[in-house]
Amino acid sequence: MTGGVDLGPVQLCLFDVDGVLRTWRMAVLARFELDAGVPAGTLARVAHCLPEYERGVRGEVSFDGWCTATREAIAEQYGKAAADALVAGWRSYRGDVCPDVVEVVREVRPGCPVAVLSNAHDSLAGDLVRLGLGDDFDLVFCSATLGLAKPDPAIFRRAAALAGVPVADCLFVDDLADNVQAARGVGMRSVHFTDVAALRDALAAEGLLRGPVASRV
Repeated sequence: MTGGVDLGPVQLCLFDVDGVLRTWRMAVLARFELDAGVPAGTLARVAHCLPEYERGVRGEVSFDGWCTATREAIAEQYGKAAADALVAGWRSYRGDVCPDVVEVVREVRPGCPVAVLSNAHDSLAGDLVRLGLGDDFDLVFCSATLGLAKPDPAIFRRAAALAGVPVADCLFVDDLADNVQAARGVGMRSVHFTDVAALRDALAAEGLLRGPVASRV
């Protein structure tokens, strides 16, 4: 029940990617920087501060375009060879799957459609395939494709509309509190992801899993 209104069963469960389904090992990125001969933290400092990053999240620039801009910016500081090596390593590493969360997705899916709702560049679909998750979701909503990014309330309404599911019958899982609050603001049931045990309990309370962790110990 939310706001005194009885809610029906969840008809669509949406999962964020980074921070929920995928993590990034900083040690891997640091190794690329060491091999390229640039200071630790260079990639994050440069790539995520370029305007192409935010524009890419909204679909205005491709992932390739962001990589090119990053390579050029690093080359200006450390030379072309270092930039080429660093960006090549970055492109080869697409993060690591969180297996416990993927297990939750696979347990939920037989009883409820599951989807991705992520702020991401146009590389998201390919990343999911490379991570072995290409067949695990019924729908993939990428901000670059929608031209909208969380926490804009419109992205939650748009995803629900495209799925053909009322907003109130969707449940959204994200690691960022601002995104969770934005989803709740449009009436979407939401879970702030902090750990897998709490996620299982929250989904069990919605009838999406067999029962809370404590009941299965």
